[in-house]
Amino acid sequence: MEDQAPVAELPEFRGTYTHSLDEKGRVVVPAAFREAVNGGMTMTLSDGCVVLRPAAVWEEERARMAQEEQMDPRVGRQRRRVVMANAADVSLDRQGRIAIPANLRTRVQLHGEVHVMGMGREIEIWDPTLWDQYVSGEIEDLPGLAAPLALGGER
Repeated sequence: MEDQAPVAELPEFRGTYTHSLDEKGRVVVPAAFREAVNGGMTMTLSDGCVVLRPAAVWEEERARMAQEEQMDPRVGRQRRRVVMANAADVSLDRQGRIAIPANLRTRVQLHGEVHVMGMGREIEIWDPTLWDQYVSGEIEDLPGLAAPLALGGER
């Protein structure tokens, strides 16, 4: 039997927490998520929300985008442009908050209260009304919010 290097264990984020954005676009990260976020994460647009990914998950996503671009250059390039142009490295401040850039807040309608939600290997931040519409089936697609992301197909 060969000795294998231990695989870094990724956190599993789960649960929904409601917090308010402050006037500077900062939101408190739930205590349950802080240890993983404290190591730094990358934030970008996703389907109707802002998504935060730990470094290892972000690198997997970048590799997936590179593969998509090889398989379908036009679609892959379009998706990469949306994701990378909106990406920002984030870390916690002393009060356990992260700042969400204004362009991302505007794009996915974040203001006032927001849902900070664990989605397995990543964290999503949603406008509560938009989330409720999405889960109730009122909106199947999120047109105009992150439409170019859908071009990459299912994840």
